Amino acid sequence: MAVLKAESEVICGMAGPVNYFTNPCPHGERPMFGGGKMMVGSIACQMCKHYGGQVDDDNIQCNHE
Repeated sequence: MAVLKAESEVICGMAGPVNYFTNPCPHGERPMFGGGKMMVGSIACQMCKHYGGQVDDDNIQCNHE
């Protein structure tokens, strides 16, 4: 399994700070709903930490391979 870097920036919104991921999936995966690109570390990514293992806050274990 590959370990990917999850890059993000914090955006302050009306509900408080939001962590916005900025690193697109290197495998070209797309979100199931909506358009755009899948971001490494996001909730929508079914290959990342929410559906597999998380190495630490910045490095995500990808289940694609």
